Amino acid sequence: VAPGAVCLFSANVLRSASPEAYRVILGWCSKELARAHGLALTLATRSADAKLADFLLSLSDYQVRRGFDGMELELPMQRVHIGRHLALAPETVSRAVDRLQQRGLAAFERHRVRLLDIDALRGLVSEDAPVVARARRA
Repeated sequence: VAPGAVCLFSANVLRSASPEAYRVILGWCSKELARAHGLALTLATRSADAKLADFLLSLSDYQVRRGFDGMELELPMQRVHIGRHLALAPETVSRAVDRLQQRGLAAFERHRVRLLDIDALRGLVSEDAPVVARARRA
């Protein structure tokens, strides 16, 4: 978990004072809602391997957006907490980690992970995608 800050503001005041800032923030909120919806679908319908792959890809995307390497990741939490975040038992997370390593998709070492085949991770997530999400992307 990363430290952050919260800023409260009136949407109407912001829209009047800075229409461009309002548009940017509204766009960001829309993207975050879509991401949260996707996460809810992931947690409800995907296999443990696909959930973990999706989690790792999300961390990678986060790193890249901030100008860092998206292939070498520092895990922000312990496996037990990753399991809670993904609605998986810690043992299931460990087995999924083992399977991703055996398939040569990622290398885990304590709180670090190196993504070895990001395209295969994306493939794992997309092939395990719920039917509703596939239909929406088509």
